[in-house]
Amino acid sequence: FTISQTDDVIENLKDQMTTLFTQPEHRDVVRCIECYGSVISQGDGESDMEKGIDRLLSHFGSVLNFFDNKYVFAVILDDISYGNSNGQQHRAASSGSSSDDPIKDLRAVIPKTYLHIPPTFDFRIGDRQTCGRGAEKVVFHYWPQRLVELSSFSVMVNENVPWHDGQAFNGAYKLRIFVGFDRFRIRNMEALKACSLYVYSRESGRMIKHEPDARFALGLNASGSMYCSGLTVLIDDVEGRLPLNPTKQDVAFGEQANGEVHRMNLYAWISAVTKFYYDYHLAKFDGKKMKLSMKLNEFGLDSVHPPLKEIDRSHLTSFVLQYKFYAKRSIRIDQKSVKENVGPDTHFSLVGELPLRRSINNNRPPSVTVPHPP
Repeated sequence: FTISQTDDVIENLKDQMTTLFTQPEHRDVVRCIECYGSVISQGDGESDMEKGIDRLLSHFGSVLNFFDNKYVFAVILDDISYGNSNGQQHRAASSGSSSDDPIKDLRAVIPKTYLHIPPTFDFRIGDRQTCGRGAEKVVFHYWPQRLVELSSFSVMVNENVPWHDGQAFNGAYKLRIFVGFDRFRIRNMEALKACSLYVYSRESGRMIKHEPDARFALGLNASGSMYCSGLTVLIDDVEGRLPLNPTKQDVAFGEQANGEVHRMNLYAWISAVTKFYYDYHLAKFDGKKMKLSMKLNEFGLDSVHPPLKEIDRSHLTSFVLQYKFYAKRSIRIDQKSVKENVGPDTHFSLVGELPLRRSINNNRPPSVTVPHPP
């Protein structure tokens, strides 16, 4: 059917349907519409086909009614095949990540997909039986609810000049990095425990990339259980500077003139922060990875009951850091100069067996200083 932008949409569609369904080759469709209309007892002498068309148009009109709000849209899924194939069911059973119920899976996936949804946003997911206020409200506190020692870092990334160049901080943009240990993932026997990377784009408005094991991409030791224990890294592209592919579903450095330099700089800074964070907390347990994992297991799966802030407005644990540049090889963080600002919105804290030589400042708001290159 053709939807006119100038005429009355409903009347126009009714004329098109009436004309189309009078043609003999569409008799099978007409029988379906007659069945759809026969449930209506009143109709002022209308045939079942006419009542069926009216009922279809009424439903279509309700779908289009957004009460003149230009920021609302609808997505209609029709005749979908979900969780029916044996291969898909086997993958779902082995990973524990999906089910045969798309509504249930949407409730699980959407909070992880969007990082900056305010608590005032009332978003509900349900089928026809649970639509409207009866549908379950989606809470977008996915990561603050899961991550132990959730901490915030800020670094400056240059798109065109290599990180080791003396001019790299000129024209650089701010990138925010959140790091923590996933207390849910570490207790899931089927889940991968390696360092997992999530990239969130401000331009796209959602998560655009997930690396289940990002150790190789970040240049970290990928042997055995190093940089595991549910280590999770979230990239928040605060200034919207990450290049996206045409569908805005992945990072596309090839779209930039100096894309390879941008990629190298991005991963060098993420790697430096991730390595520092993991080594910093591992030192609490005398460098014993098993002890760290056992301690993380103790946090369990219970939800945090006090109201959580959105991650963008949370005062999370942060660090004052000094970076060292090792020629053109890597960026390191001087462990001796670290100062930790304990954030009140970091709800799970790791208390180790060994005291750390660190300076803790609880009176200042969380902040991270980024040094100038040497």
